[in-house]
Formats: sequence, C-alpha cells, structure tokens
Amino acid sequence: MYLAACLTAYAYNTLATTQVAEQAGRRDRDRARHLVEVRWEALSTATAWHAAHHAYVVAVDAARTAITAWSEAARAAARVGWFPIESMEQLYQERILTAGHPPVELYQLDADAVDAEAARLRDALDQTHEHRARLASQTPTTAPA
Repeated sequence: MYLAACLTAYAYNTLATTQVAEQAGRRDRDRARHLVEVRWEALSTATAWHAAHHAYVVAVDAARTAITAWSEAARAAARVGWFPIESMEQLYQERILTAGHPPVELYQLDADAVDAEAARLRDALDQTHEHRARLASQTPTTAPA
C-alpha cells in the first residue's frame, strides 16, 4: 500500500505540475495576444509614433514567444497520462484530495491538436501583423514641407 501511495503522489505531482505550467502558458499567451491589440490601438493616438510602433512590434514578438512557450507546456501536459491504475485514482481521491490538495483534471489534449492550435494562432498573428505593417507603411514619417 505504501508503494501505491508513493506512486500515486508522484503521478499527482507530475499531473499538477504540467497542468499548472500549461494553464500559466495559456494565460501568458492570451495576455500577450491582447497586448498586441492594445499596442496597435495606441498607435492611433500616439504623439511619439515611432516609440509606439516599436512597442507594437515588440508586443508581436512577445506574442509569438508566448504562443511557442504555451505549445511546449501543452505538449508536455498532453504527454502525461491520467493515473494508470484504477487503485491509484482511488488513492488520489481518498488521500490527496481529502488532504486539501487542488484537484487535477483529465486533459483531453493531444500533441497534434496543440501543434495545430499553435500554428493557427501564429498564422493569425502573422497575417494581422503583415496587414498592419502595410497600413503603417502608408503613414508619413515626417510632416509635409
């Protein structure tokens, strides 16, 4: 019974760690994508247009990085399986949850779906950025003489 409890605790800690990392990555990804929109909107009223544009470009780069970081964390979470033995799941419910530890959930992620979602998000970001770059290139950088 002691070995089963140790293996259950190990499985729980692995699940919890990967799920927390995936959730944090998802939150950071969504915040970074939102910041891109905020920075783009700020360009329309910026008095220091070049500085505001630079902040937008940096936000786009940060969003790409955040999408990659999330996809790596999500792939790691997808690789971790649920409790492999039914008795481990029972020990999880009887001992770990009753001790007040936060519950873990059975993730329905697979690596292919994560890769597809990351590619979709990157493509959407890149297409929007390219369109905005074309718009920004039409903005005069100096006042007319």
